[in-house]
Amino acid sequence: RALGTKPAPMAVEGLLDEALLQAFRARMTGRGGERAVALTELLLRIAPERFAAPDIYMLRLLSDVTSPRLETPARSLLATFDLDRDRRPVAAYWSGNVLEKLGDAAGAIKLYTLLCDRPEFDDEPMKAQACERVGLHELERGRVAAARVRLWHSARISRHANEGWEFDRKLALIARTNAAR
Repeated sequence: RALGTKPAPMAVEGLLDEALLQAFRARMTGRGGERAVALTELLLRIAPERFAAPDIYMLRLLSDVTSPRLETPARSLLATFDLDRDRRPVAAYWSGNVLEKLGDAAGAIKLYTLLCDRPEFDDEPMKAQACERVGLHELERGRVAAARVRLWHSARISRHANEGWEFDRKLALIARTNAAR
């Protein structure tokens, strides 16, 4: 009620910041996601234009929260991104996360594959995560050779980023694919 029906732009930005913070808190603790959802639904009510343009911050928020009321606006937001032109890893990765939350696993894998196949950003953790997700998807489908290629790509990115624990974890995943042969 304090925001009114048409709040000032700074009030909308403050609300978005709070929603992002609550979504981060929920992601880190596994609790409190309902507050982030409520704030996102409030954003939809008072600033629907944020869902009608390629807004990377809204995409980030929607990659963490979902509700039945946010499904249509989330799809509208996704449609505003041209991932052939917008090559930022966050755009493809968070779009894939949103599609997963909406139940479109095949669409998400397509976007993760798009990111994984790009020749640039081989130092980007999101690309490593995308390659790992594609690799695990390939493994679930019984395509062991393709899975190993994707998992190894992910492991190399982690290794180059000096993330030894991630590199070791991914090598263990690859090693387990030997049993699937």
